[in-house]
Amino acid sequence: AAAALCVGVGRLHEPKDMPGLAHFCEHMLFLGTTAFPSEGEYKRFIKGHGGKCNAATGDTYTCYMFDISPDFLTGALDRFSQFFVEPLFTKSAVDREINAVDSEHSMRITDDGRRAYAALLLDANPAHPLHWGSGNAKSLRDEPRSRGVDLHASVIDFYKSNYNSEDMTLCVLGRETLPRLKQIVEERFSKVPATGHRALKGDAHGGPEPAIRPKDFAGALLRLPSKDFRTMSFSWQLPYQVPLWGAKPGSYAAFLLGHEGENSLLSALKAKGWATSLSAGVDDFGCFSHFDVTVTLTEAGLEHPEEVGTLIFAYVGLLRRTPVLPWVLDEMQKLREVKFRFSDDAQPYNLVGSLSKNLQNYPPSKVMSAPVKLPCPDAAASAKVLEALSVEGVRIELVGKRFADRCSSKDPWYHGQHLRLPLDASWAKAWLRALEGKALE
Repeated sequence: AAAALCVGVGRLHEPKDMPGLAHFCEHMLFLGTTAFPSEGEYKRFIKGHGGKCNAATGDTYTCYMFDISPDFLTGALDRFSQFFVEPLFTKSAVDREINAVDSEHSMRITDDGRRAYAALLLDANPAHPLHWGSGNAKSLRDEPRSRGVDLHASVIDFYKSNYNSEDMTLCVLGRETLPRLKQIVEERFSKVPATGHRALKGDAHGGPEPAIRPKDFAGALLRLPSKDFRTMSFSWQLPYQVPLWGAKPGSYAAFLLGHEGENSLLSALKAKGWATSLSAGVDDFGCFSHFDVTVTLTEAGLEHPEEVGTLIFAYVGLLRRTPVLPWVLDEMQKLREVKFRFSDDAQPYNLVGSLSKNLQNYPPSKVMSAPVKLPCPDAAASAKVLEALSVEGVRIELVGKRFADRCSSKDPWYHGQHLRLPLDASWAKAWLRALEGKALE
């Protein structure tokens, strides 16, 4: 048995001058409730009956989940539901939980994914709520204290202002009948407060202000990785794509650019000895979306970034000049149907976590299929994504150990070394020719 509750509130909803507050709130909910005041009661009950529990905070959600022996689901829900009804926010535990958040931060300080995202956040629009918000001792203890801010009062205010039933989605898996599960849930969660307030979602964050202004997004970035690998990534800004789940407009470009067979972009790069793999697709960041093409480079490939880009833009140009092919959309639709029908069974813990998050974005009747299936392919929308893959709008990230001497900047959170540059003029000229179909003549 398992359950997960996702609150549609995360880092984007916290004050920018207190980064980490949403994450800290997540930690504080584990410290007891009015109904079960013993600080470790919830975890003891879960682990004492063969289960595990955890939580995670993202930019736009905070998700709490557990699994447990089926006989003890109702007891677990008794304790779990009180997180969202009347938590204690034990004041004496504030410093300890700050240290726990800081410890998590320190453990991930060399994580390459976090360092890459940190480099992107440095270009965020100051007028938009997008910011670094994982939190550490500096952001949660030192800086608030220097301003005379009471963190304990702040986290209670954040909880009361944002943790309401309107923005919560719950998934419960058990061996009971559906009517009985519904009764169990209603009896335990009916007291979760409703405020009439709804959290902002997607590109509603920031109002007319974009998360990253186009002029600040485009250009080039050299980055020194923690591990020894070499990649070249091409990224373009797109309107927020999650509401377009029926058409998935970026999937057409992703399908063709990411193809790995004969005469594919990857086969051309491999023939030159420049690449070992390639991926393409839409990445959603909670309030904005990107289309990304990432090439894993060989040592030789790292010597030829201009030529790698020339091949990519030549292929994008070919796709632009060719009307969107109905047979490709049909094939994509069928492959996604097969993927959905024959997907592997998920473990209960993972399943409830993913479904509770999916309920934030998709209709309940489509909560399992929406992320995978392509019910409404849209040729015009697919063509529009291809038109967005321009030279002037591209952001290039080159990653490799060889850039150590050039990466003179460090992000303030993970100390990842990088160097921000304008796009090389000769590269831009060559890529424009490639996009127009002239480069390979």
